[in-house]
Amino acid sequence: MDLLRLGYDCEIILNPIFNKEESSAINIPSPTPEKLSDSIIETIDAGARIINLSLGLSTSPLVVYDRLQQANDYALRKGVIIVAAAGNQGIIGNTPILSHQWLIPGTACDKNGRLDAMSNFGPSIGSRRLMAPGVNVNSTYLGGIYSHEWY
Repeated sequence: MDLLRLGYDCEIILNPIFNKEESSAINIPSPTPEKLSDSIIETIDAGARIINLSLGLSTSPLVVYDRLQQANDYALRKGVIIVAAAGNQGIIGNTPILSHQWLIPGTACDKNGRLDAMSNFGPSIGSRRLMAPGVNVNSTYLGGIYSHEWY
């Protein structure tokens, strides 16, 4: 875990949960529910007040993970806000990450504020979502380049 001091009494806690060896353009890593749960608790205990989860679980959307629910309950008790990416598979339904009432799902919208067709949509997203531009937005990509294309 790394700590970046930004000034103005603001710090960023970096707590990556993927190994460098797991990431490549072909192999998209996915944490286990247990590893994600442990990471949420570790980050809260390190002093985080807001957690951003830009990841997904490669698991069935029908399974509820008690340990993940307990980690989210811990965030609720500590008053730590969790914002989680809804995903970009164009799926209608729920995911294990977004099933807790405390989480705020983040979805992508186009320049007119309409939900992007690739964004996942489900009950939690319909009732408590946060939308941000996500179509044709330049961002970092592997190899130190910027792109808005999916390779």
